[in-house]
Amino acid sequence: MVRLPRIFYGWWILLASSFITALVGAINVYGFSLFIVPLTTEFGWTRTMLSGAISLARLEGGLLGPLEGFLVDKSGPRRLMLIGIPVLGAGFIALGQLSALAAFTGLESIAIFYVVYILMISLGGALGTFTPATTAVANWFVRRRGIALGLLSSGFGVGAMVATPILGQAIQTLGWRPAAVAAGLSVLIIGIPAALVIRHRPEQYGMQPDGDPPTVEEQPLRAASESDSNASNHRSHGGDRTSVEQDFTTRQALATLSFWILAITFSLRIMVSGAVALHLAPLLIDMGMTTAEAGGALSLLAGISIAGRLGFGWLGDRHDKKVVLIGGLGTMVMGLLVLAYSTEFWHIVLFLLLYSPSYGGLASLMPTIRGEFFGRKSFATIGGAMGPITTLGTVSGPVFAGYIFDTTGSYQIAMLVFAVGTVIALVLTLFLKRPKLPDSTSEVTAAVTAPAPGHIPSN
Repeated sequence: MVRLPRIFYGWWILLASSFITALVGAINVYGFSLFIVPLTTEFGWTRTMLSGAISLARLEGGLLGPLEGFLVDKSGPRRLMLIGIPVLGAGFIALGQLSALAAFTGLESIAIFYVVYILMISLGGALGTFTPATTAVANWFVRRRGIALGLLSSGFGVGAMVATPILGQAIQTLGWRPAAVAAGLSVLIIGIPAALVIRHRPEQYGMQPDGDPPTVEEQPLRAASESDSNASNHRSHGGDRTSVEQDFTTRQALATLSFWILAITFSLRIMVSGAVALHLAPLLIDMGMTTAEAGGALSLLAGISIAGRLGFGWLGDRHDKKVVLIGGLGTMVMGLLVLAYSTEFWHIVLFLLLYSPSYGGLASLMPTIRGEFFGRKSFATIGGAMGPITTLGTVSGPVFAGYIFDTTGSYQIAMLVFAVGTVIALVLTLFLKRPKLPDSTSEVTAAVTAPAPGHIPSN
């Protein structure tokens, strides 16, 4: 009998993480914008008021980012997922009961919405979805990290492409309340089992990143890595083995210029993508589309973005990631300029063709560059340290776009400002260089003594 090869467990982690990102992409990253018009119409809120909740939620995420990253690196991603995912699901169920909660508490509906969105939907999503999933995948893949994170990021696109139109149709036919409750139940039913599959690092289970066996030259270095794991290098597995991944501590990363350039560039990119994802559906409805049609456009945005998520990941594994990053930012600028002056349907199609690949590709490229520059050991903690800076973008983008619409009746000025911000990010990227550890003599090749290969314990 022919014995089939054992599937590397990292692929199962990638698959489970992709289910989680697909679900979150469908109902929160893309789908939540479909709730804006029904909520503002029923309760009489302005779009600035509603956008304020999203911005405050992102401020909360940025302030908690360093702590969240530390907890993921310290305790492992699965534990945080099993906390955050139930909170996220309960948040959408509570959103569907917004009027009942306002009547029960005697508070204004907008106050209840702020509490539900910030303390449940946003906090649960931050703890249970993107950061833990990205960290897990980045820990299990080094040589294939670009394409692995591209596949993970594609989960957002696949989920939105498949489920966001369904959500839009549900809101239009059943109402936004039943749709919100259904979304929350979906999070609980799909998200919790997927989270149980996640594991932290392959070395803890007798494996190596990418499924490669330890080589002869790595075996004697196990004891050395255990005694000094704060400054370590991870040699990429395969090929000529000359590529070295350096493990920076958070303090060492903060001392590099590259950290600050990446943080500011990521902040400007997130300012744009967060605002566009939130306000695109209202913009399209203002142009005359129905809610279901706007959901279809969001699905198209997500579907086209998959090409960028996979393509940028593939290119990043084979070419200079800095060049790929510059190309993506340049294409994003062109898409924003088209959206700023869109008046007809074909303008939106052109915008989607230009913007979607770069939007998706940059999302998968950002954590890939962070992993290449600063290593795996403090991957989530360093990402969390960038949180207060990236939060400036996540907070300002949505509320700025909402304010511009409320004062001018159009999103044009906002899109032009976003295009300028993207140009600034592009210019900063020109000065980006891969950092080096300050004391190369203390670097040790990373490897950890582990149990028998292939063993997957319950914790």
